[in-house]
Amino acid sequence: MWPVGAGWPVNPATNQPLPLADGLQHLLATGGSGGLILWPLFGATNQLLAGFAFIVIAAWLLAKRKPIWMIAPAAVIMLLVPAAAMSWQAFIGNDENPAWIDSGKHLLVAIACVTLVLEAWLLGEVAIRWRRGLPGVLDELAPKNGA
Repeated sequence: MWPVGAGWPVNPATNQPLPLADGLQHLLATGGSGGLILWPLFGATNQLLAGFAFIVIAAWLLAKRKPIWMIAPAAVIMLLVPAAAMSWQAFIGNDENPAWIDSGKHLLVAIACVTLVLEAWLLGEVAIRWRRGLPGVLDELAPKNGA
C-alpha cells in the first residue's frame, strides 16, 4: 500500500485510508485483471449480439418486401464466426491458449454453453418463422381486397 497522506482520503480519527481509497489503491496496484478473465467471452457474445441485430434488420427488410442480399452474408458471418471461436476457446484450444475446460475455467465453459444453446434456439426460432413467412407481419402489409 502507498503511505498515508499520499493524496488519498484519510479517516481523521484513525489516520487510516478510507476503505474506498484502500480499494482504489489495490485496484491500481494489481491492474484490475478481473475483467480480462471475461474478455474473450464478452467479445464473442458481443459479436453474436451484432449477428442477431442483423437478423432483426433482415426480418424488417423482408417485412417491407425489400431485398436482404446485402445483409444476409454479414449476418451469417457474425453468427458463425463468433460461435466457432467460442466453441474453440471452450473445448479445443491449443498449446498457447489451452481450452477453458482443460484449464479448469468451468464458469466460462458453462456461460459459453448457455450462450451457444441460446444461439441455436434463437436461430431455430428464426428459421421456423421465416419458413412460415413471418406470419402477422406480412399479412398486415398485404394489400386489402378492394383497396
